[in-house]
Amino acid sequence: MWGRVHLKRNIKRSLARVTGVEAAIKRRTEAVDARYRSEIDALMSEITLQRSRAERAEYLYRTNRRAAGAYAQTFDRISKHEYGSLVPGVEAWSRKWRDTRGLRILMFANCDYAGSFYKWTAAINDHTEHAARLVVTIPHHYGYEIDLLLPNPALIKSNWDSLWGEADVLHLKDEIGFFRGPNVLPQEMLTSFQGPKVFTQYGGYARLQQDQAEYREFLSEFDQVVSMTPDLCFEWLGPTPSYIPHSIDSTSMPFRWSDKPLIGHSPSTRARKGTDDFLKAIDLLRVDYEIELDLIEGVSHSEVMNRKQHLGLFFDQAGREVKEELGIDTVIGWYGNSAIEAAVFGIPTVAHMSQNALEGAERAGVKEIQDIPILNTPLGVDGVRNTISSVLDMSVSERTDLAIRTRRFVELFHSQESVARRLDHLYADLT
Repeated sequence: MWGRVHLKRNIKRSLARVTGVEAAIKRRTEAVDARYRSEIDALMSEITLQRSRAERAEYLYRTNRRAAGAYAQTFDRISKHEYGSLVPGVEAWSRKWRDTRGLRILMFANCDYAGSFYKWTAAINDHTEHAARLVVTIPHHYGYEIDLLLPNPALIKSNWDSLWGEADVLHLKDEIGFFRGPNVLPQEMLTSFQGPKVFTQYGGYARLQQDQAEYREFLSEFDQVVSMTPDLCFEWLGPTPSYIPHSIDSTSMPFRWSDKPLIGHSPSTRARKGTDDFLKAIDLLRVDYEIELDLIEGVSHSEVMNRKQHLGLFFDQAGREVKEELGIDTVIGWYGNSAIEAAVFGIPTVAHMSQNALEGAERAGVKEIQDIPILNTPLGVDGVRNTISSVLDMSVSERTDLAIRTRRFVELFHSQESVARRLDHLYADLT
């Protein structure tokens, strides 16, 4: 009997010691968790993001393989144009390409968001001795103009090889990720090209990958790296990074501004543009000002341009990257193509321009930025409200002067002639 009691007592003591050890372990674990929780959470978020991308890539690979046969058969039945393009292409560009030797620039953008590469191609063809063609594999749903529409080269070869062979310079725009993204250009098409290669940093993917050693090494394989906004002129690109802005055909778009309380905004992605903050700011402003709002969404690019030229003030963006999409919430510290499309008409324009971007422009030696008339707004509802109210509080003569300076800035910095000169210098150093 005593033995059983003694045994039970020992067991009870042992259990108590175990419980004490467990409690101590728990306390230490909680202390460790508290110390490293943020790092652990960040790591788990990165693992989740990478797993999601891997699963998406695997799905697309399987889908593409299954669809390849049917895609090829369908493509063969479609009436094709030069180089196997599904659209006729720009005839004037085609003629210049045929008549030019040694100065051919082949531009590639998977979808050409904002139509920015089409505008660069037009600037090159209209204002330099170079000849340029633009290849895309996906037409944009906003209806931006395109030149050559070629099918996915990973599935259908078409006449990609002959077009590559005729080019003297290959110029790529990174919009959905050539480094670790779902672009459709096979790697061997990059490595096999014998001429100079130019890489243009465009947006979110560059912000995502800027601190990765592998990304920097990837860019080092190109003969030149160009940034389309100065917040991408990272310090590691060197003391004088190359920044070439969006261009626009200002000669075909005259000054249109007239003083009116109509404020416009045309978000392609609300979360990235800071649209919610803007709309809240508008609600607050309506307490003290009689203003109207034109929220331009879900319409064709031609309608966007038509509505912009009737505005009194335009809000472009003051937002961040969407963490659910890229895994980062980095501030988008510059104005976009949408701002230029309003500013070309002389419409005073609001956007957030970060100190980092302004310093990047200074490193790139862009003197025009010193006199930029784009209204630099802080992030957040209060910042946007205060910036817009400062314009509403101006006199008519002050707003008129701002509109004139806005138009003039576009002519000096974003016109086809201005951008063409920058591109011409870029290619002259390579060919």
